[in-house]
Amino acid sequence: MNLTELAEEFGSDKWGVHRYTPHYEHHLAPLRDEAAVVLELGIGGYSREKEGGASLRMWKWFFPHAQIVGVDIQDKAFVDEPRIASFQGRQTDRRLMRRIVARHGRPTIVIDDGSHRPKHVVKSF
Repeated sequence: MNLTELAEEFGSDKWGVHRYTPHYEHHLAPLRDEAAVVLELGIGGYSREKEGGASLRMWKWFFPHAQIVGVDIQDKAFVDEPRIASFQGRQTDRRLMRRIVARHGRPTIVIDDGSHRPKHVVKSF
């Protein structure tokens, strides 16, 4: 499946409202078969309890050999499964990022869908 089909399958907002998947696929497809670490800032699902993680599942299927890591300010441990790990905290927390790197390695890919505040995006990177 291509990334748009996976986004539809898992209910990710990366397609539909935003239409990001063709752009992501264009840039990320060359890494598809690598043993990458994909870090997504922001897991989503704030309006309902036990919701979110659709794009983490999408990334898991798009990158079949990757470790997928999500960071969110709310506890999203319910999304954890083989090759998907969640961490609770702020995207600007250096200690948290060091903990993630120590456990999973340096991210190969970072998708920032967190606070959407420019100063947070800059600090995260």
